[in-house]
Parts: sequence; C-alpha cells; structure tokens
Amino acid sequence: MRTVVLLLGLTLAATHAVAGERGNLGIDPQSEEMFDDLITGSVGKPDPNAIAERYCRNIANAAADARYARQARALQDLKKKVDDRIVELKARKAELEDWLKRREALLKLAREGVVNIYAGMSPDAAAAQLALIDGSTAAALLMKLKTRSASAILNEMASDKAAELARIMVDIGRAATAREGKEGKS
Repeated sequence: MRTVVLLLGLTLAATHAVAGERGNLGIDPQSEEMFDDLITGSVGKPDPNAIAERYCRNIANAAADARYARQARALQDLKKKVDDRIVELKARKAELEDWLKRREALLKLAREGVVNIYAGMSPDAAAAQLALIDGSTAAALLMKLKTRSASAILNEMASDKAAELARIMVDIGRAATAREGKEGKS
C-alpha cells in the first residue's frame, strides 16, 4: 500500500512540476495537506487519543462490573465483621447479665437468717469471719445489721479490711440511690 501511495505522490509531484503551479492542477489549499500526508506516508497512522478513547469505551462495562463486584465483596466482608461483633456483644451482654444476677443473689444472701446469725455473734468473732469472705458479701451483711452492731464489727477488723468494706458499702449505697433516682424519673 505504501508503494501505491508513494507512486501516487510521485505522480502528483510530477504533474505539479509539469503544470508549474498548484493552482493549475485544481487542488484547493486545504487538500494540499492531505496530499502532503499521502506523499510522506503519514496516512493511516492511528491517533493515540482515539485509540485510548476506543479502548476505554470498550472496557467501561467490564470495569464497572469488576468495581461493583469488588464493592459487593467489601460490603459482604463488612457485614460479616458487623455480624461477628454483634454475636460477641450479645455474649458479653449475657455474661454481664449473669454477673448482675450473681451479685443480686449475693445481696439476697444477706437476708434475715444470716444477718441474725452475725447480729448474735460477738463483734470480734464476727469481724474475724467477715474478714475471710469476699468484700461484697461482707459489705452486704454489714449493711443489713443495725448501725451499732456494724460499727462494733468494723472496729474489731484490721483497718485496711474495714476501709475496703466501708468503700464497698458506700459504692452500693450510691448505686442504690442512682437506681432510685432513675426509677423516680421514669
């Protein structure tokens, strides 16, 4: 094909030389560039921008499908993480509810029968036994006793254990006051 174009160009050049002027050939000035391109062999060179545009148009749907698939996978991964976190939080909630039930059960242990036993004991014997049980149970028992009996027992305990039990009793009192305040507003 280049040979044909080259021959055509040479023919035109020879004709041009014979005619003396391009105007005599009937060639308009705008098509001169086309003939120059034919002569130099630049006809048929693809425009790089046109190739890129055509390529982009051809793969646009496939690229969009791939992007949507990638986003769908990402959403599925996020959904799985959220579901896993929900399961974890439900397990944590159940654990906390169980702990709360055990705590309430401990407070119920300090009912009348056990309270009466400690009320009938001497303060030094009650102090020795209360020092051996866990702090929340001991504090609950002391809160159920009359103030005079509880203070006598705390007086017989080691000062660090008595301070710990006093702190627990204050915390329990604050929690009960806050709970009563919330229930009153409801």
